[in-house]
Amino acid sequence: MKPEYAFFWIAVGLYGLSACGYIFGLISRHEKFFVFGLYSALAGFVSHTAAIALRWMGTGISPFITISESIIFDIFVAILIFLIFQFTVKKVRPLGVLVMPVVFVLMGWAGTLAKDAATQLVPALQSWWIWVHIIGAAT
Repeated sequence: MKPEYAFFWIAVGLYGLSACGYIFGLISRHEKFFVFGLYSALAGFVSHTAAIALRWMGTGISPFITISESIIFDIFVAILIFLIFQFTVKKVRPLGVLVMPVVFVLMGWAGTLAKDAATQLVPALQSWWIWVHIIGAAT
């Protein structure tokens, strides 16, 4: 198994643990479960970052070309924003009950769609307009 796939599936597992932590935190109303969910999400984010970086470095092509790469990168941005809010605004901790299960399911789905990365971009994607499109689609 390629390292980027290993890091990807580790991230999926950690996001699943995070979802469980947030759900148990909501049911039991114990802060320790929310904290477990938060730090599991953070560990998953680190693994997710490694997976994206390894894929990008391994191919030399930005990892936004296929549908699975787009989903994975969009989830990466969503988790980054989510973690910033989780660490700055304590009152939004229960929001993880909604966010993390969706992230877990989408990451698992994107993993089933993942293919080996292309070695070079098709000519239509070799323009700087691809970056305009990526930034526009992510916002």
